[in-house]
Amino acid sequence: MEDERGHAFPAPEVKDGKVESEGVFKGEKPLDTPDSKIEPPLSVYEQIKGEPYTIRYFGLTDWLYFMNNPQFDVSGLKDQVSKVEQFVKNEIERKSLMDSSESYRSIIENIKVKLKIDPLQKSEVTFAKIYKFIK
Repeated sequence: MEDERGHAFPAPEVKDGKVESEGVFKGEKPLDTPDSKIEPPLSVYEQIKGEPYTIRYFGLTDWLYFMNNPQFDVSGLKDQVSKVEQFVKNEIERKSLMDSSESYRSIIENIKVKLKIDPLQKSEVTFAKIYKFIK
């Protein structure tokens, strides 16, 4: 192609319409495929998903920043979450349950029933009550 002065420049590249996901090698699936929506076993959930299942279960994703930055975690959130995780994992092992998020939910739901926690209770308050119970 030439401009009005007669200077030649290369034509723009025309893509064939296939858009490769950024950061994905050819032949690899991006991380948000239906396959990635399968819940991993609870014992490896944090390594695969990058956050403890407790955070996801209680919907406390805003806590992650504090947990991942010890200088801001003045309340000991990371320690509290890890204690709940460990308690549930121990219960799963003790009761010979499947290593799954369903087992986690079952154990936490049983605790909620024991403590008579209202289903409409804020998740932070529910977490605090459960943490206090298992402590």
